[in-house]
Amino acid sequence: MNKQPLTPAGFQAVQTELYALPESELHAQSILIKYDFKNWIVAHFILEPSQVDFLNALPASCITFLADSTSVAVANKLPIYLEKQDNPITPMGNKFIRPKDELEGTASSDGSFTVDGQLTIEIGYQ
Repeated sequence: MNKQPLTPAGFQAVQTELYALPESELHAQSILIKYDFKNWIVAHFILEPSQVDFLNALPASCITFLADSTSVAVANKLPIYLEKQDNPITPMGNKFIRPKDELEGTASSDGSFTVDGQLTIEIGYQ
């Protein structure tokens, strides 16, 4: 897979490549996302040093939430959207990341488990 810019279009390009993989490879990627989220992001997106610093400074609980939600969405080929504000020309305050998990799972008595919904990841400044 080619590295893409961390933009909505780049995010969609990575998602398109992922969802075209054979099921076994997609499953392997979802496992990597879950257990090695930071390195997976660095390996798949072109990041500025400040973006890597931001990623590394995120609280562990945020990384866990992002990794779990993204892994489930990828494993089930669900839409993942990136909403990203442009970098401010002048300092506007703190940069933030806001994952919006809209995933819903259903387990049935026949042993099946399905997941529907979407994941939106918002990056901006406040």
